Amino acid sequence: MKVKFIYSIVSAVLLVGIVSFSSCTKTKKDYKPSDVIVDKSERDSLLLAIITIIDEHIPDTVQKKDRFKPENQFFFKTIMPKYDFDCLYKNDQGEYLYFLTKPAMGVPDLYVGLAGKFKLDANHHIYDFEESFRMFRMYSDELNKKGMEVYNDFVAGKDLSKYHKDLNVDPYIEFPNEHVGYDKKKMDWYIIKPY
Repeated sequence: MKVKFIYSIVSAVLLVGIVSFSSCTKTKKDYKPSDVIVDKSERDSLLLAIITIIDEHIPDTVQKKDRFKPENQFFFKTIMPKYDFDCLYKNDQGEYLYFLTKPAMGVPDLYVGLAGKFKLDANHHIYDFEESFRMFRMYSDELNKKGMEVYNDFVAGKDLSKYHKDLNVDPYIEFPNEHVGYDKKKMDWYIIKPY
């Protein structure tokens, strides 16, 4: 009788622990951009602005400093359907933390994840922008799993250095790394040292 009682208590504690642990792991459903910015046109404008800042495959005729000029917006609107606005979260400091995915350039069936943070002014214009990390190219299912692992820690303000792994063995974050850094003022990646 005593053994059954102890077994029941241990089983109950394990069940509660498993349920508690699994409920702590958030998914894309917990970070839906539509929950943060309800108006679809505002969300689309925000996505367009983020893409305008972060897309690295722009025509040679468009200078980085001229990306937001009206004559260059047509290009960014044409590539917008390639991006998925997977996650958006607003923290207590008024920062918006995003996670986007898109097909990897020139590698069929693979995708990359891009994440960062920014603030919005009273007119819903982005300022204080930072692209915080880019995920290595991988299959969609793998990116969904690994991307959410990193994004959950990003939202929680945790150190992401554990995700800087050997890209040939267990790819997560491609950069920043010891070779590539981010210049927040220029809103662009730069080479720290050659590979």
